[in-house]
Amino acid sequence: MNKEYINWIQSLEDRIRSAQLKASIAVNEQMILLYWDIGKDLYEKQQSQEWGSKVVENLAKDLKRELPDTNGFSRTNLFAMRKFYSFYKDSALTNPFVHQLGEPMQNDSLIVPQAVGQLKADFVMNCQSIFKGICRPLKNLKMN
Repeated sequence: MNKEYINWIQSLEDRIRSAQLKASIAVNEQMILLYWDIGKDLYEKQQSQEWGSKVVENLAKDLKRELPDTNGFSRTNLFAMRKFYSFYKDSALTNPFVHQLGEPMQNDSLIVPQAVGQLKADFVMNCQSIFKGICRPLKNLKMN
């Protein structure tokens, strides 16, 4: 094989791995946004409607019935989503960070640059511990 071909193969391999990583990060970002939104919905509905914890059990059963091939929405995971939202809901830094996962930030000044590194580390660690590694590729998320 000539050198040009070997270099081309290496370049393709690098591009494929890069695309795979970007796809994995995008999927995980969307799942975190979904978990955040479900946690928020549960938290707010339980507050405003005065629903008890039984609603989480019912929701888990209803989701399993409606989406039988979908995993990850058990009673335990739904409580984890609620806990995840509840833990971070009042953080002035977290809301823009979560928002940034799904869409461009409207006001970059909301995140203090020095705090971003620690916030990101804490957020990803908590996400990993709550959702058992689903958030692992977020370690590579670029924070500007």
